[in-house]
Amino acid sequence: MKAFNVFFLLMSLTVLIQCKSTQSASGKPTATLINTYWKLAEANGERIETPAGVREVHIILTVENNENRLKGFAGCNNIGGSFKQDQNKLTFSAFSTKMMCPNQQMKLENFLLDLLSATDNYLIKGEDLMLLEGDTELAIFKAVYLK
Repeated sequence: MKAFNVFFLLMSLTVLIQCKSTQSASGKPTATLINTYWKLAEANGERIETPAGVREVHIILTVENNENRLKGFAGCNNIGGSFKQDQNKLTFSAFSTKMMCPNQQMKLENFLLDLLSATDNYLIKGEDLMLLEGDTELAIFKAVYLK
């Protein structure tokens, strides 16, 4: 995991930011796992922001025709796939299109796909979705709503 910390520190597409928490006072979910636009906000303990002019990394989980679907953008290409959810257990089967991209964007995409593959459970606190592998926090996504 330390290699991922170094990666994000060096990654030219992200900027460290200070964000205040948007979770409810009780820490209970205010966002839902399904049908929410989840923007990547933190990875390996480092808060990140998408630079101006760059499409943000995000995932959306939906249920279509009784099938659990994953959609999103991984930094370079669109991603798709499926997910399985049972209470707080969550696993993904994800893939991406394979267009050529600058190396840093491709590294971010590969990181996200690896992160999704490693995820085995989740927790929602307020507006934050935490993807976990066992007790290890892999990433935090923030709910984004249209204004």
